[in-house]
Amino acid sequence: MDYKYKSLLQNIAVRHVISGVNFKELNEQLRVLQRHNLFNVFILGSVQTIKRILDAADDNGYLTRRYAWHAITQDNEELKCKSKNATIIYVKPLIANQYLNRTNFLQNSYMLTTKPYLAAAFYFDLALRAFMSLRNLISDQEWPIKANYSKCGDLNTTIVRKDVDLRQYFKKVSIPPAFGDLYMNDNESSYMFTMDLTAVEFNNISRNASVIQLGKWNATRDSNIVFQNSENMVNYRADIVHRVVTVVQPPFVYFNNTTGYFGYCIDLMDKIANYLNIKYEIHTVQNGGFGYINDSGEWNGVVQELIQREAEIGLGAMPLMSERETAIDFTVPYYELVGLAILMKYNTPHSSLFKFVTVMEYDVWLCILSSFTITSLFLWIYERFSPYSYSNNRLKYVDDEDKREFNLKECLWFCLTSLTPQGGGAVPKSLSGRMLAATWWLFGFIVIASYTANLAAFLTISRLEEYVESLDDLAKQFKVQYAPHQGSDADLYFRRMAEIEKMFYNIWKSSSLNSSLNNFQRAQLAVWDYPIKEQFIKMYRIMSGHMPLTFAEAVDKVRLAKPRPFAYIGDATDIKYLALTSCDVRIVGEEFFRKPYALAVPQGSPLRDQLNAAILHFQREGELLQLKKKWWDNNPFKVQCDQPENDTGGINFQNIGGLFATIFLGIFIAAIVFGIEYWYYKYHKVKNAIGIIEEVASIENFNNTTKHSSKQ
Repeated sequence: MDYKYKSLLQNIAVRHVISGVNFKELNEQLRVLQRHNLFNVFILGSVQTIKRILDAADDNGYLTRRYAWHAITQDNEELKCKSKNATIIYVKPLIANQYLNRTNFLQNSYMLTTKPYLAAAFYFDLALRAFMSLRNLISDQEWPIKANYSKCGDLNTTIVRKDVDLRQYFKKVSIPPAFGDLYMNDNESSYMFTMDLTAVEFNNISRNASVIQLGKWNATRDSNIVFQNSENMVNYRADIVHRVVTVVQPPFVYFNNTTGYFGYCIDLMDKIANYLNIKYEIHTVQNGGFGYINDSGEWNGVVQELIQREAEIGLGAMPLMSERETAIDFTVPYYELVGLAILMKYNTPHSSLFKFVTVMEYDVWLCILSSFTITSLFLWIYERFSPYSYSNNRLKYVDDEDKREFNLKECLWFCLTSLTPQGGGAVPKSLSGRMLAATWWLFGFIVIASYTANLAAFLTISRLEEYVESLDDLAKQFKVQYAPHQGSDADLYFRRMAEIEKMFYNIWKSSSLNSSLNNFQRAQLAVWDYPIKEQFIKMYRIMSGHMPLTFAEAVDKVRLAKPRPFAYIGDATDIKYLALTSCDVRIVGEEFFRKPYALAVPQGSPLRDQLNAAILHFQREGELLQLKKKWWDNNPFKVQCDQPENDTGGINFQNIGGLFATIFLGIFIAAIVFGIEYWYYKYHKVKNAIGIIEEVASIENFNNTTKHSSKQ
């Protein structure tokens, strides 16, 4: 470290880091400040250097109220930064009004435009005073005409010095300074100028930064900063703002560009902040979710940020797991036990108003209709030409009460009504007709019985398709594919369970095959059934072949269900929320591997006790239960669905509504036929009556003519 920096901070009891700017590693230098929890940042450099550092800090999210940024420069220029929401304490040299004319003259006449102008002006004044002092020494003959100069190699040469009081001549020179007064006495020398202290605010409203005057400082050793209002300086200090990292997982954490973060956990964090009187800022973890450890022992996600002290609180639906407790600390649980669940597509039963027609294939219906037509036709033929039919033997059946003549219309009606409980009425008189009718009755009985049985089974068959209702059902079947998505808690659970089963198998195997055991001990290990089921080993082997990469991909596979149905095994929170906000998926079975949700903090963090106290307070007051009702029972994104459990098991209108349509269609057709009959009867009867009247009239005329002729 440069000795100047050491002397600057040697008597200040604060923890600090001083580092030269390396633009190639600037982002890493900023992250070092964050990891060391250093929130007051001072930048000493040119305006261009300050701008590059501030822009990098804005890109990394460090220009927040959590940090206090101070920029000190020798440049007499305005501060620039691309940030749209930042306040920087800016200190720069200020040219006094009495020196403006001199400054302009030197810049225009002597091209004194080198930057920083403060250093250029200082060296210009110093050199000019030195030259004028030397001129005065020479003119007063105080400077030796023949001077001896020592060479670098003349270390053993005795140096002859002459008393030349350069200081006095230097003090006597009186010239207007370029920037500030060059003060010199017997003990010290200083360049006296003024530094301007301002607060530069960058925002979205104005294109130019707004400057607030805070005070001034005369750059001398014994001078203090003169503030315009010292009490307002507290507004520019770094706030104690706790960094919170989270994972977006509705309904616990939502995010959109309009309202930012909201949800169950955000409401909980707001309550904690009000209860503990703290401030916080929140950001989403970039990768890894809540955090998992790889084979190299390295963590990712929320756990990694807590370990590296990039965050102070891990917020979200984070399960409390033993392996995570080895790296971070957890608070008391704030949410009940939540485990893994199974998500499957909700297969809506196919309904149709004419579903009762689809019980039989269309070719079967066509065959039945053909049989009806052919039977009716043959029955008419038999009755038409049989000598024992009623139409051909009327005298024999003159005293019979059932005098039914089977013309083609009556044959069709007889075959149709024979299929109903009312029966077909009077039967044919001929033996051939009766045999055909009996055959038709047998045919109709079988058809109706088959139709009734198949209709009952057809309307209830959808209930028999629900063959997966638990994790064991998934393991036993091969029709439905199932898997969690990669890197999830469910993936870790099944992988660990498979490893444990394999470890148990190796223990049993090594014990049963141990040659040092005697016969009695080996007999004790003999079993009829294999003691290890290998359920999870088989399941994880099956899962590994078609495991989705993300939760969204898994949900798409569930909804697509092609080429085979797919069951997603995942966090019950995600699955419950999906079932809450959509009607095309359902939860299968009960939860398993249940763990509570808790907040996470770095190991040894003093925040843990404070958070515990706040959570326990909210539990006693019932506020956590209110949050649960708000974001689950009364969730604004909840949709109302016709759940399958609301089905009473009866026949619904969607399946047999066609029957009602059929009866109304029959009524409509009957009404049309009735109109035709009425019209036909009315006009045909009038026509017949007119014909009869005309015929009677003609007969009477004929009779009258005949009588008249006979009289003559």
